[in-house]
Amino acid sequence: PTITTFTQLNIVSSVAALITALPLRQRITPSDLLLPAESFTHTYTLAWTLAALFTHASVAINSVAGPSASLAAASRLVAPTIMIAPAETLSKLHAETAATLTSPLHKVGLYTQSQANRV
Repeated sequence: PTITTFTQLNIVSSVAALITALPLRQRITPSDLLLPAESFTHTYTLAWTLAALFTHASVAINSVAGPSASLAAASRLVAPTIMIAPAETLSKLHAETAATLTSPLHKVGLYTQSQANRV
């Protein structure tokens, strides 16, 4: 693996870009609680955490992190409004949740939602 050195300017510009990239109604506010379920060695997670701190949001830091992390375990004691998690973890959560939907109404809702996401 190649080690990339980031300057303070790189970090500041990435945090600023993340803050301004969100629509005004969806920006991070002081009432938000961010839960990073990924290691801070990943720059994306680190930048989002710094953006949350810059906007005076609360950050819940725990020892549950990584692709094999359980989001249920990570959010057991907190109710985050923003969660930063790896794609593998979210895919696992989706598969587990979709498997528990057994009623026909749930299946129709899941189908229509997946069709709407394709457009």
